[in-house]
Amino acid sequence: MRRLLVIGLAAAATPSPAVPLRAQQAIRLRVEPLLAYVPSSLPAGYHYARWMEAHSRPRGLTIWFRWRRLRDPGLGFNVAEGCPEFGEPMKTYRFGRVSVRWSTTYTDAQAWRCLTRGNRRFYVYVTAPGYGLGAAPPGRSLARVVASARPLR
Repeated sequence: MRRLLVIGLAAAATPSPAVPLRAQQAIRLRVEPLLAYVPSSLPAGYHYARWMEAHSRPRGLTIWFRWRRLRDPGLGFNVAEGCPEFGEPMKTYRFGRVSVRWSTTYTDAQAWRCLTRGNRRFYVYVTAPGYGLGAAPPGRSLARVVASARPLR
């Protein structure tokens, strides 16, 4: 009886992933390995909604998250080829050795970082409601989503 209780408590304490395992498996199978990344952290109140793959250039992956029960505004987690000019960041957040740039307007906030894998460049980019909207996550929370990105392959 005690053993079952301990196993049950351990299972209940294990947090569920930001992206469900079934979606991660589909992404792993359908998306190019360079772009198959998922976040392991989300701002409070956000949950997984859906994902989609861009087949045109630049190829990419977008994973959408909803805030509480609302359809909009949403948080978009993007991974795409290249590394476009994003402009000057308002702030740079550091998470260990990972640096993430962040900026915001009244209606839109974004965090990003460029990466190189092999000899190919790509970027991880998150967009969310800006500081003027009720569902706006704090800048550090948004940057943490980018910093938490991990490859599936």
